[in-house]
Amino acid sequence: MDNVSIHNAILVKHGAKWPLVIDPQEQALKWITTSHKKGVGLVKTKAWSTFLPQTLEQCLRLGTPLLLQDVGEELNPILKPVLAMASLLHQRGVRKTIFFNDQFINVDSNFRLYMTTRMVNPHYLPDTCIQVNVINFTVTSHGLENQLLACVSRLLRPDLEQDKDNIMLKMASDKKQLDDIERKMLELLTKSEGFVLNDETLIETLNEAKQTSDMIKARVLLAENTENAINQSREIFRPLAVRGVIFFFTIKDLSSLEPMYQYSLDHFTKQFSYAVENAQKGPDLAAVVASLMDVVTYTLYQSVLRGIFEAHKHIFAFMAAVNILRQENVLSSEEFAFFVRGPSAGTTMQYRITPNPDTKIFDNTKWKFLCQLQDRLPVFQGLCEDICRELGLWTAWMLHEKPEQERFPCDWSSRLSDFELLLLFRALRPEKTKVCVWKFVCATLGPAYMTSRPLNLDTVLQESRTHIPIMFILSKGVDPTAMFLKFAEAKEYRLSCRVIALGQGQGPRAKKTLIDAVRMGYWVLLQNCHLA
Repeated sequence: MDNVSIHNAILVKHGAKWPLVIDPQEQALKWITTSHKKGVGLVKTKAWSTFLPQTLEQCLRLGTPLLLQDVGEELNPILKPVLAMASLLHQRGVRKTIFFNDQFINVDSNFRLYMTTRMVNPHYLPDTCIQVNVINFTVTSHGLENQLLACVSRLLRPDLEQDKDNIMLKMASDKKQLDDIERKMLELLTKSEGFVLNDETLIETLNEAKQTSDMIKARVLLAENTENAINQSREIFRPLAVRGVIFFFTIKDLSSLEPMYQYSLDHFTKQFSYAVENAQKGPDLAAVVASLMDVVTYTLYQSVLRGIFEAHKHIFAFMAAVNILRQENVLSSEEFAFFVRGPSAGTTMQYRITPNPDTKIFDNTKWKFLCQLQDRLPVFQGLCEDICRELGLWTAWMLHEKPEQERFPCDWSSRLSDFELLLLFRALRPEKTKVCVWKFVCATLGPAYMTSRPLNLDTVLQESRTHIPIMFILSKGVDPTAMFLKFAEAKEYRLSCRVIALGQGQGPRAKKTLIDAVRMGYWVLLQNCHLA
């Protein structure tokens, strides 16, 4: 668990205002639900439900925690008196009565209100922020890394993860017991009358409490040492967790290309677990982790590739390769900035300009880019001087029809990394950048990442779940019905397959078919979902 999650949990549980949690990955939703499994159950409802007044009134009277899901950028006005009385629940000796739903209600002190929204970047007005405690529960890279590390450890070394879970629960219990003992000791000392040393019962009780406290402290120290040893053993799996984090945040950035590309953390974690679980295992954990790196990377890549447009597949492969190199400190942020922004990167800073030897071959933009590369990146030192000294060789290379198949003059091909070579192509022959990006991805990840495989319904079926539908996004004139029915026949589901074309008046029929399919185990294909 990372520090951000701990701080967020403290704000949710002990804040003076009711929490409004920004929770796009539903991390907070799961945590709040789990924390209320014991004792009084948690009531869940939608923020704009028509039954919200009755539900809220019942929870206020009985002291039942209430979770409002899918809160928008505007709060339901009916919540106003409840939001205003949040601080009263933390005060002792204050009568907790509010005017709600046209009547006065005595509020149980156990009542709690939680609000969550799945919007990634909501904009709340100052009036809303004053009334609630806005908390961002968006997953962090460090927090996700720890989650995936626990996931890998649980799959490859379940005994290790079980021991860690048991130790954490035991440590939490012991620390709570230690706090209770210390609180009891202070309470006894506060309530004692007269000279403390004359009260034999108090001294005896304090001695017993101290002995118990020392025993618990020793147990906590031993548990902490054991936990550190377990954490050290789990470190062998961390490269896998880091690779998973890289892919998750690369996938998350795809939404800037197309708003449709929204991937939930829950789906990603299941795909990650599926890749680890179905890979070949062996006695040598180091060798297993090394092989799993390739398996997990390719499995996650293919699962994403099925859901994005053809035009974006190479961009995704390139970003995955770049992010992997940046995590390994092979590629710097400045190099990537030069590639993305070109010679405009760093124009506000001074750089040394070498005289242009031939303005016909090297126009001002290209030469400016080369001068900045030489001045800002040490690996390119001497590039402009080499071009001036061997102008004939560089001119021949610049005029070549397929320069990507030729080596750079002056041995620059062997002096630069794959991405640095890509930068040089970006500067000198920008029209060849796309071809060179393909070569870069092949060199970094492998040629398999630049070939698009046809859709394999068998793989999709293996990775699917009964409660998560499979959606086909189609181009004009494309109809996958024949392919789907042929696949259903191959899986001996043809007779148990129902096909319904949605449209006017088809809603009740589709609903009945889905209910029957859930009960009987049918396959259902809903066509024209955009008309539903």
